[in-house]
Amino acid sequence: MLMIEGNNLNIEYIRHIEGMGEGLVLFKVFAKNKRVGQNYHLFYENKKKPPFDVAINPDNDAIEYISFFVQDEKIVDKKIEYRESPIESGISVSDLQLSEKNVKICQFKEFDIFRDAESVGAIDKNIKGDVTAYKINQLNYVLIDEMGNFAGIIMKAITHSEWEEIKSSDVI
Repeated sequence: MLMIEGNNLNIEYIRHIEGMGEGLVLFKVFAKNKRVGQNYHLFYENKKKPPFDVAINPDNDAIEYISFFVQDEKIVDKKIEYRESPIESGISVSDLQLSEKNVKICQFKEFDIFRDAESVGAIDKNIKGDVTAYKINQLNYVLIDEMGNFAGIIMKAITHSEWEEIKSSDVI
């Protein structure tokens, strides 16, 4: 179970969408000033492609980066229902299972990659119940289900050049 809290760390995040050939696109949101040293990792894998990776800075519990791939699949048109968290500042994410002796958690999880108007995201295929969107920054949100489980990400206001990267890989 993930614990989400507001913080006042003023972390600047960058979004990067990179077409890496036909059928392969990397999506990444990362802190501009990277931490030196080992991060904690939440890996969500489906045994078909590189895992969805949520890296957490162990010093302040802030998201260091989130990355996932679209690989040999299509982004589908889908409207995702969620409520936005009232937390206006940055967020800290913690999981009591993570520690210096246990720096990663691996779970099997499959995601639907979707687009909705000017957004792209990934949502747990087996999501049940309400989903809350927590602001990473103005354009990117992490999704958490009502049980406190990671449920995905939404990247809002995709730019023309980002759409071109996505289209160049033939995943839509």
